[in-house]
Amino acid sequence: MSIRTRVTLYGLGVVTLVLGLVSALFLALIAGTVPQNQDNELAARARAAVTAVEAADAGALVARPPLAVPDLADEERSAEFAV
Repeated sequence: MSIRTRVTLYGLGVVTLVLGLVSALFLALIAGTVPQNQDNELAARARAAVTAVEAADAGALVARPPLAVPDLADEERSAEFAV
């Protein structure tokens, strides 16, 4: 094997190793913080919703008809409204 091939393979190995280590560290950081941030954000939104419901008067909490009723007879568009 020529020296050029060995140097190329060595460089490729070093780049692959560094890229793998950086990716693993980044994944570990993201995996550790995302669930905690999601939980905190969800709890804050729940507290805000409870506060808004408690502060609202009874007239603001009555059920109202939807602003626009989707046309479910259209086969192509009915899939857009499926939940």
